[in-house]
Amino acid sequence: MITNVYTAARIALAIEKASGIKYRVWTQKSRKIEYVYCRMVFCLISKDKGMKEAEIFHYLNINRATVYTSLKTAKNELKTNKAFRKLYEMTKERLNSIQNHKTVYK
Repeated sequence: MITNVYTAARIALAIEKASGIKYRVWTQKSRKIEYVYCRMVFCLISKDKGMKEAEIFHYLNINRATVYTSLKTAKNELKTNKAFRKLYEMTKERLNSIQNHKTVYK
């Protein structure tokens, strides 16, 4: 569970850097599309990193059904939505640079 906390923190930091939107803002209950995309990217990358849906919803303050819907929708958005795909790819790049930098959380 502790490794998942660090993983979630790294993913959130990567999304902040890629989108320019702070974690506390995009985790608020809002339907603004930029925030929805950030939450969807968080769900998708967290799932790819091995986190379970039951863990993911704790970090986003959303219910499990929203996590399932986000995961399902995100896969389709990656195929069809250029803006979402760009955010996802930028987040993955930022996440790789954060993971390569050892002193981020010290």
